[in-house]
Amino acid sequence: MRFSFAITLTLGLFTAAEVHASYIAISPPINAGRWGNQSPTSHASYISDAQYSVDVLIPLDESTVQTVRWRTYTHHYYDDGYYGYVRYRGELDCGGVDGGEIVIIDVRNRHHQKVGVMSYAHLDDVQVEQGDTFPWYSQPVLGYTKRWENSSCWWVNADNATHVHVEWGAEAPYNATQYGYDDYSTIGFSMGSLTK
Repeated sequence: MRFSFAITLTLGLFTAAEVHASYIAISPPINAGRWGNQSPTSHASYISDAQYSVDVLIPLDESTVQTVRWRTYTHHYYDDGYYGYVRYRGELDCGGVDGGEIVIIDVRNRHHQKVGVMSYAHLDDVQVEQGDTFPWYSQPVLGYTKRWENSSCWWVNADNATHVHVEWGAEAPYNATQYGYDDYSTIGFSMGSLTK
């Protein structure tokens, strides 16, 4: 499980005693990962329930093999028990060429309701199985990056363009957001969020 990804999830929850506004942030899956150079509205998407897709590039001048983790964060004292559920793990269809595996993770709350989804593609040596669950703070290793052969779903011209393709989306009534970025710049604390 090598992947870091941050999603901010803001939930408006009402109980008899109090009102809570919790959230979960989506952090980068790779340490010192960088933004790709495409618009999330025009980049290819592998899953139908995502609103954003972006490539997270490996750090400059580092090995093409990087650990990819599922990384989320919430700093609110009331986190609603968010956890990840591995909905799917499988090979990518890249026109007969190996493009690695994809892992799709549903984000759920303590009531086991789906509030969002995250996916990570082009993974090597995947470390999770379909049906696995993990709390938001655990940062499990999903797999590793690899320089794949160029194909219909993977195209890189330099080692430092090796990447993980990340997607995320929200389940109504939540909303997904993506933070602004400069192409090839190092990703800060979070990539985006889910809010209610």
